[in-house]
Amino acid sequence: MTTRESSPAQETTRQHRPAQGAMLITIAMVCMALMDSCGKFLVDHYPIHQILIFRAVFALIPILYLIYKAGGFRTLRFKSPTAHIGRAICGIATMFTFFEALKHMTLVDATAVGMTAPILIALLSVPLLGERVGIHRWSAIAVGLVGVVVMLRPTPNGLAEPAALLALAAAFLYALIQIITRKYAESETTEALGFSYNCTLIVVGSLLCAVFGYEPISWEIMPQTVGVGLFGGIMMIFMIAAYRAAEASFISSLDYTAIVWAGVFGWIFWGEVPDTVTAIGATIVTGAGLYILKRETMKKAD
Repeated sequence: MTTRESSPAQETTRQHRPAQGAMLITIAMVCMALMDSCGKFLVDHYPIHQILIFRAVFALIPILYLIYKAGGFRTLRFKSPTAHIGRAICGIATMFTFFEALKHMTLVDATAVGMTAPILIALLSVPLLGERVGIHRWSAIAVGLVGVVVMLRPTPNGLAEPAALLALAAAFLYALIQIITRKYAESETTEALGFSYNCTLIVVGSLLCAVFGYEPISWEIMPQTVGVGLFGGIMMIFMIAAYRAAEASFISSLDYTAIVWAGVFGWIFWGEVPDTVTAIGATIVTGAGLYILKRETMKKAD
């Protein structure tokens, strides 16, 4: 498969460090699974627009620390306002669709459907980023998708369920977020992307609360209330760093590991024990990601 060649400017600004990118995205996926676990707790107690506020307010804790370490607000760069607006809009829509899906699905099943995102990222990275996706990476991504299908065990009516369609919509929106992140990773700082994203969530969530109302905060689930934002903020930092370190189509192939973490936390918090079929699918997914990592590391060393 061929794509258009990247320009010399693109080659100098977009570095590809697969090992570093793999480590960063793995940490991000653990945090994502923890954030989604907290969200699954919260959807039974709060409207989603209120969860947006929790997600944003507590996510600002690690973001503000990052801004402080970088030298304060004067270091923030907003060279492409459309990038910040686009990421925020896609992020809001992603959380609405995925958290709504979590009301009706187990954590691991919702995550499995959402893992169609790496395929979408790989596809979009060709026309939108000018990246070259080789046969080995395409093959491993396809194998990873087979693992997702194995876990879903689709029936003629399986993916027609509204909750599954919501998770699929969230996957597409998530893919757009990562494409925007990679495209503007060199011009926009991590601090600026994180700050604008969460501030937009606070504004939108507050407006929706003013219109549709809100539920009083329950202190019994305060750990989850804080966790959905704190883990979300840490996830964003490591995810942006991962997409800055390596190509989007490569990083997206390792997103599949989120299924494994979703299965672990689903078992810990809700006793959702993955059966043999799910375990086989998760193994296929993980193996595909590790294969891509090995290939890309070997290429980098040559």
